[in-house]
Amino acid sequence: MSKSEPFLTTLCHKSPAAIVIESETEWHRLKKVAKISARIPILLRINPGKSFGGLNMAGGTQFGLSPEQGLSIAKAAASLAQVDFLGLHFYFGSQRLTVAPIIQAIEVVEEIIEFFRQANLDLKVIDLGLGCGVPYLAKDAALDISALRQQLSLRWQSETWSPIEIWAEAGRALVASAGFGVCNTKRNVFTT
Repeated sequence: MSKSEPFLTTLCHKSPAAIVIESETEWHRLKKVAKISARIPILLRINPGKSFGGLNMAGGTQFGLSPEQGLSIAKAAASLAQVDFLGLHFYFGSQRLTVAPIIQAIEVVEEIIEFFRQANLDLKVIDLGLGCGVPYLAKDAALDISALRQQLSLRWQSETWSPIEIWAEAGRALVASAGFGVCNTKRNVFTT
């Protein structure tokens, strides 16, 4: 979904925690409407151009900016009084049931953080959608949350992450067990 000018205008009036910019088109639209707000916090959605398995939203998909596009927009944002560049948003996909691809994604995020730091851009926030999955099929094994927690804890202690506020999108890993679906095939009724 591309954010329209009217939608971005509405967001600017609502004082959001951040507006995630996913394309150069959205960036140009935001610049047009930015004058209506005192300060608009933004995150740039980065697509690193790599795939990590599961239901993929990185690599060759249409979602997100390349690191180079993101860097260009971040530099431009720094020169605009109405825009507050907070940092980067990453969403690599979903339904990852093993720790390895999630850690691989974090390693790529760390490379991109370094890429931005080399350009003297301050990153206050990294918003992560790591794609922690849930078993749907009888053959699926649940993600080992304990092993993931242990590996992520080690990562968060590194100097790379020390000045950064981490925002997380838990997605289905958080809400999947909070409900269930009921389907009546004779009447085509589906409820959750």
